[in-house]
Amino acid sequence: MSVVIRHLPSKPSQNDIDLIIQLRKECGWGLDLVPEWLDLTARGLRINFFIETSNDSADSSDKPPVQAAGMISLVLEDTADPDMASVANKTASVASLYVRPQFEGRGLGKAAMVFVEQFARDKLEVEKLTLGVGASNEKVYGMYYRIGYREFKERVEVHWSKEGMALMMKSI
Repeated sequence: MSVVIRHLPSKPSQNDIDLIIQLRKECGWGLDLVPEWLDLTARGLRINFFIETSNDSADSSDKPPVQAAGMISLVLEDTADPDMASVANKTASVASLYVRPQFEGRGLGKAAMVFVEQFARDKLEVEKLTLGVGASNEKVYGMYYRIGYREFKERVEVHWSKEGMALMMKSI
């Protein structure tokens, strides 16, 4: 299995929009935000990527050649909190990372993070990436910590994480 991170255009196709909606339904959050995300994307303030796998072994003929495994996004401007994303400060925020359950544990989330870090640094001249993660989600929090993200602001109280949302940053 090979991992491909596909950069979606600023005006995604209807098939891509349908897949974003399907992924948000599956993960259980963000579905109501899709129209706003598409508007931000059209205005150049958000970049969306699909995480895809391709079968490169002969024994996988029963599976489609390319499968959508998840998504990840970069937010380039956060007017509510410029510490999280600001073009002027060369800071962007990783958002909406989701890997489908059948693909978990295969390193796809980490591969997507490595890809967006390189993309942000090389194509956008971003110097720092930020993200928010439920502090009680030890698995995901731990992955971010292992790849160099550290909490840089006070945790935000949220209803979906008893330990709050950890705001993390990494210099890239």
